[in-house]
Amino acid sequence: MRRIYLDSNILIAHYSTDKAEESKKKMVENALAVFAELKDVQLCTSMWAATEMVNILVSSKKIDRGIVAEIESQLVSERRLANLRLHFVEVSPQKDYDSFDEKDDFRQIPDLTVLHPKDIKLP
Repeated sequence: MRRIYLDSNILIAHYSTDKAEESKKKMVENALAVFAELKDVQLCTSMWAATEMVNILVSSKKIDRGIVAEIESQLVSERRLANLRLHFVEVSPQKDYDSFDEKDDFRQIPDLTVLHPKDIKLP
């Protein structure tokens, strides 16, 4: 089974109401539609990505903290994004990490593929 990691940028674009995110939001929606059709794929994210999403939605996108708290709570408890099952993975071999090296830490997660939404096209 192929595992695909959804980074905070995917989560931010999906939940953002900012007009500046509109083109990214459409790319993410298209990517999620493609993923919904695939049978041998496991979508993954991390608490690191969820935490970064919360920070950006509140600080940069100016979404009300209460609304963002509901988004995070639902994402973490239901483990779904647009009705697609979502698995939370550890993104660093260190349990007490406080930073994430995108280039190196992703490589340490077995069988994980990192894709950009612009690279995913509907047939």
